[in-house]
Amino acid sequence: MTKTPGLLRCEVAKVGRVFVPGFLGDTEPYLLAEMYFESKDAMKAAFATDEWTSSGANLKEIGGMELVAMFSAEIVEETR
Repeated sequence: MTKTPGLLRCEVAKVGRVFVPGFLGDTEPYLLAEMYFESKDAMKAAFATDEWTSSGANLKEIGGMELVAMFSAEIVEETR
């Protein structure tokens, strides 16, 4: 993570319960990673790095992209 440019924060959580079963088809999520980047351009730049490419190669070794659902979102409101 520390080598990913523009990455501000990353959180990884184990999914404890799925409230809407089947939203990913027959696959239920196991882990959730939230990655916060400085901007959309920073995220795109991070995806082009050797580190990101290397992490994709690791994913192929453990099961491939069918294990992944990726979403992009913009924070419009933050409460604490």
